[in-house]
Amino acid sequence: MMTFVLFPNITRAAIISNVTLEGTKETSVGEEINTKVNINLSGLTLGNDSTVGIIGVQYDVKYDETILEPSGISNNVFETTLYYTEDETTKKKSYFVFSELTGAPVRDSCVQGELYCGDYTTDLSFFIKDTNKTSTTVEISNVVVYLLDITGITEESSTDDLSDYIIELKSTASKKITIAIDSSSSGSVTPPKSIASKESKSQAKKSISSNKAVVPTSNKKTSTKMSDNADLKSLTIKGYDLSFDKNRTEYTIYIKEDVNKLDISAQVDDKKAKYKIIGGDDLKTNKYQTIVLVTAESGKTKAYSIVSKIRKDDDVDQEIVEDDKKDKKFKIDNRILMYIGIGLGCLFALLLILFIIEKIKDHKLNKMLDKL
Repeated sequence: MMTFVLFPNITRAAIISNVTLEGTKETSVGEEINTKVNINLSGLTLGNDSTVGIIGVQYDVKYDETILEPSGISNNVFETTLYYTEDETTKKKSYFVFSELTGAPVRDSCVQGELYCGDYTTDLSFFIKDTNKTSTTVEISNVVVYLLDITGITEESSTDDLSDYIIELKSTASKKITIAIDSSSSGSVTPPKSIASKESKSQAKKSISSNKAVVPTSNKKTSTKMSDNADLKSLTIKGYDLSFDKNRTEYTIYIKEDVNKLDISAQVDDKKAKYKIIGGDDLKTNKYQTIVLVTAESGKTKAYSIVSKIRKDDDVDQEIVEDDKKDKKFKIDNRILMYIGIGLGCLFALLLILFIIEKIKDHKLNKMLDKL
């Protein structure tokens, strides 16, 4: 059984706006009548580069087998067959018509695309058997139109199974015509052999999913994955020493009290990405926060934040890096390290001297005890 996927971009594609059934209204025993099924698909107008079209049509046909014998079926675009299924217990037959596009893609006047999107018309003929009844009916119902959307098919796509590219449109419309029969003719008539073939609906559908012939090779689109790279390659602020790292998104600078604008320059890591600076031209209004927003080709975004803090010391006008608390590392000046080293050295020397003094005292004390 096929699985049909409804793509979001097809919700606007088409509706089955009208289904009609026309045909001969009066006939006689031994004659042939013709019925015409028409499905109006004028809603399937997608423009000059349409990649959506009809790949198949299916509908049920109900008629009295004792009166009518199907004798012919034709469609100028689709390969069309009248099928029947048979109940294993009652042996009662149910009929349905199945049409599928099997040849090269067909253009139609409604669009200039490669796939067929015009109205669907099928002629179904019946032979009137010898009967004493004065009328009979032909009815169609449960119309299903299968649309093929080749928008997502690329050179790398597998088209061995098209079920993922097929959309199923249904109509609950039921149409019936009544045919008056003149049964006054005498003698017996021999009906032609029925054109109906035995087939299940599921098996008929499977032929559509494997129909690679309807996929125009020229319409296969080369798949190019859009870049997700939303990194900056560089970020500088005139007058400030900014230690930039593309993986770091938060920065803090210290500014003078009269500064209300930053001269920021940036360069994206990917040429297809774009960036914009928000808040850098009016720090006070934007609460001293500036955002450099980068948008990747795919639409992915990344924001670099610069927080400006006022430093009242006019002699200092440079960035002080403030890492996140989790990543914050305490940096010790080299001179402090030197002083600490000297202090530890002096302490060690003092301890060594005290140790030696204690040893000397113990040695003298032992000598005095020996003399006694």
